[in-house]
Amino acid sequence: GRLLRAGEVAATVVDTQKPLDGLWIHRVEVVGAPLRKDEVLAAEVDHEARQATRRNHSATHLLHYALRTVLGTHAAQKGSLVGPDRLRFDFTHGKAVTVEELQRIEDLVNAKVLRNAPVETRILPIDEARKLGAMAIFGDKYGDTVRVLTITPDSIELCGGTHARASGDIGLFKILSEGGIAAGVRRIEAATGFNAVAYVRGLEETVQRAAKLVKADGADLPDKVLKLTQREKELEKEIAELKRKVSMGGGGVDAMLQQVQDVAGVKVLAIRSDVADGGAMREMAEKLRDKLGEAVVVIGAAAGPKAMLVATVSKGLTDKVKAGDVIRHVAKMVGGSGGGRPDMAQAGGSDPSKLDEALAAVASVVGDLVK
Repeated sequence: GRLLRAGEVAATVVDTQKPLDGLWIHRVEVVGAPLRKDEVLAAEVDHEARQATRRNHSATHLLHYALRTVLGTHAAQKGSLVGPDRLRFDFTHGKAVTVEELQRIEDLVNAKVLRNAPVETRILPIDEARKLGAMAIFGDKYGDTVRVLTITPDSIELCGGTHARASGDIGLFKILSEGGIAAGVRRIEAATGFNAVAYVRGLEETVQRAAKLVKADGADLPDKVLKLTQREKELEKEIAELKRKVSMGGGGVDAMLQQVQDVAGVKVLAIRSDVADGGAMREMAEKLRDKLGEAVVVIGAAAGPKAMLVATVSKGLTDKVKAGDVIRHVAKMVGGSGGGRPDMAQAGGSDPSKLDEALAAVASVVGDLVK
């Protein structure tokens, strides 16, 4: 609501609290000139926000009934928030609410809405209210007399807040989300009325945009998306295979093997690949090592502004030469570092311009290590 001074807005109400029975406190945001002590202002209710809040508040009571019906009577309220744009309801439940259960909960609430049942309030002694089966709301404090809210015999609760005149005023009820907030406590957020309609329209627009992108109508959109994701996986496999073939070079494995060097009785091969893919480089290094027998193989590639290196050593040589030692020495030359297992290691560097120089140094690095 608002506070008016001579017809102009002097402050807007941002929160209302009830710290004590019979005492209401309004927290306001001042607009323009400061408020003066004992100044008389006109209070004006924001009717649109009030009506939206009423819809959401009454919906929380129906949601509580639906939760207890679908999940069980253990689903007790543990907290709530009611605003003009949405409602939030916390309740006890030990696991996630399934999609099917959420749909049943929505259906139960909307069925009550369609009945357009009157929302009735009565002031009764608390003992009489309890005899009626009225449920107390978590966190509320009650005196000797209480306000009993009834929305059909299925929903009788103690509540002092503002509510719709009839359940039909709530309009569409739509659950927005469900999730856990603490051990054994779940939270549902939902919207009603025009806010629920806006949410559904947003989903419709998203579906329409997605359908347009994949050239589908609404009905076959899931099938089109499934086919696209399957085709994407097939293409990823084809790309990986092409990378593997390209990484082997135009002349194949035999042409690469001709570049092998003998260093103190150890076969050493250091080559550059055009494919900067870690998986492809490791596969290529292992194949070349297996072809050579007992050998040390180092492969390097430039990946944009970075250098990539992979080293592999036959297990029979790891007592003399470890892949991690080789890769660390070579990686320093390209401004990087690395490590790994004795038989397989990899590294990255920040200076790919030194890659050829680093690969050329592999033979001397191995020579120093086997001395």
